[in-house]
Amino acid sequence: MKYAKTTLPRNLLLSAHQFLSLVAIPGVLWATASTQFAEAGTFVNLDFNAAVAGTLPDTHGLGTGFTRRLPGTGEAIPINDPNIDLLSSPGRLSLTSTHANINQFPGPTGFNLQNFEAPGVLLTAIGSMDISAVATFNNVNIPTGSCALTLYAGVDQNTVLRVGITDLNTFIFTRNTGVGDKNTFSNSGAFNTGDDIQVTLSRRSGLWKFSWSNLTSAVAGSLPPDSLPWLDVQDNLYIGIAAANA
Repeated sequence: MKYAKTTLPRNLLLSAHQFLSLVAIPGVLWATASTQFAEAGTFVNLDFNAAVAGTLPDTHGLGTGFTRRLPGTGEAIPINDPNIDLLSSPGRLSLTSTHANINQFPGPTGFNLQNFEAPGVLLTAIGSMDISAVATFNNVNIPTGSCALTLYAGVDQNTVLRVGITDLNTFIFTRNTGVGDKNTFSNSGAFNTGDDIQVTLSRRSGLWKFSWSNLTSAVAGSLPPDSLPWLDVQDNLYIGIAAANA
C-alpha cells in the first residue's frame, strides 16, 4: 500500500482567532499548501524558510511552526518527527501520511492512532465565534482506498470534524464522536485527478458547512450544512491538517 505525501510550501501564518486559510502551489502526490492558523490571538508569520523555536520538530529537529497535535493522536511519533521534513529551500514542509486513521467504520477506537499525523494549532476562547478554514490543493491525487487529506476542527480523536478529499475523487464531511465515522459524501468522480481544488470549512451562526470550488473546471459545490452542538460547546478547538492512510 502506498503512503501519501503532501508538501506545504512557504507562508504558514498564524493570524486572528476566526480564520484559517491554506493556499497552494503545484506539488506532489496529494497536494501542496501554505497555511494560516490562529492560536491565542497571536500573529505569527511562518514561511518554512527557517526553523521556528519551540514548535513541533521535523525529522532533523527543526521547528516546523505547528504547535500541537490533535489529542489522542501521535503519541508514538518520535520527538523529531520522521514523517515531517522542513526544507530550507525553497521553503517547503513535506508531510508523509502513516498507516493510520481516526475512526474506521464502525469504530470506535480508530486505527494506529499513536502514529496518526494530525499536526495543527490550538484556538482558545473562541466560544461561538464564526470560523473559516480555506484550503487550496493543487494537482490532487488520492492513490488508495480510504486515504484522505482533510482539515480538522476538534477537541480530540473522538470529538472532531474532518472535511476534505478522499478516494474515488470524492469530497467527504466526517463527524467523529467516539462511535465510529458519520460520513456525508459527494458523488464519486466529483473531480478529476490532477485538478486544483479549493475547499472551505466554516461555521456560520452555528451551522458547519463544507464547500469547494474546482479551480480547474470552474465548478463549485457543497455538502449540506449541519448543526454540531457537541462541537459548538467547546471553548477551545484544535485546528489542523490530517493525512490518513487507513
